[in-house]
Amino acid sequence: MSPWKAAERAGANDVATWRADPTALSRLPLGEFEEGPLLQVVARRILLAARLPPGLIALFIGRRGGRRRVLELTSYWRGVRRALRDRDTWRQLTQGTTILVYHAVGADGEKPSRFVVPRRSFERQMRTLARSRPVLTLEDFVALHRAHRLPPARSVVITFDDGYRDTRELAAPLLARLRLRATVFLVSTRVGDGMTWEGDGELARRPLVSWEDVDELRENGFEIGAHTRTHPILTELPPDELDPEIAGSRADLAERLGVPPCAFAYPYGKWNVAAAEAARRAGFTSALTVSAGRNGPATPLHALRRTLIYGSDSRLRFALGVAFGDTTILERTRQRLWGSRRA
Repeated sequence: MSPWKAAERAGANDVATWRADPTALSRLPLGEFEEGPLLQVVARRILLAARLPPGLIALFIGRRGGRRRVLELTSYWRGVRRALRDRDTWRQLTQGTTILVYHAVGADGEKPSRFVVPRRSFERQMRTLARSRPVLTLEDFVALHRAHRLPPARSVVITFDDGYRDTRELAAPLLARLRLRATVFLVSTRVGDGMTWEGDGELARRPLVSWEDVDELRENGFEIGAHTRTHPILTELPPDELDPEIAGSRADLAERLGVPPCAFAYPYGKWNVAAAEAARRAGFTSALTVSAGRNGPATPLHALRRTLIYGSDSRLRFALGVAFGDTTILERTRQRLWGSRRA
């Protein structure tokens, strides 16, 4: 049997295993379509959409090294698609969930910047999502993941980091009108203060939500997550300072809100195994990075990917970010191709 036929049969067998045991989804390659380098994921999607036989693909890309692996994976997913005979489930398996992350929303007249998205741009983006994508809460996404169930294909989750006052003043009313819900991650000892962890950044001293604002956000359907106590770079902390920052933020919020938050976001998106273990030990059911890409069944719940949305993003970059989990995918593709040609 050729390696391509063997890979195709393996895909069909994994579908049968999954049907017999839904909990196997996160352990099988079946849950890994969104895993691996993003450009490889995109290439896999293109090859499958073209529906070309592996032998013909091999004529164009060759059979050596990593290219052989590309062919094997393409064949595996061909086997999955044929075994499913179900377009909706196929789309759910291969079109994962994008988690967007915003910081500040700028009032009319405020100059856009990296972390400040103009109100009008934010409104346009949210209206686009409301009419074109299933928008889930983070809690719903995590619940489906833990239950080994697939979220809707092409679904999106909306999150905000730091908890700036404009999240309550500008973002929340719009989301409420569109019947969209989001999660905001708070730096627990800075609620009611200004942004103080960066002395000269573009968000320095920007007002943060008060506890009254937090109550109002919750009334408008926002989920509240933790973002440490003081917003340090966790990968630079001594091990004995991780628990006070991570578990401490959960305890602070639980004391004020009456219920502990379930989700945690790593400051600056920087994390390592020790930080993930500390988040798990603190009782958080999920923890979020700012690594590019979408999330599938095999994405670890304490290393969920998020897509940064900047105030400078064009409509095209926003669309690419939603579709692929990376607003810079065109630039990265050009760099890859240009580098290959120069090499």
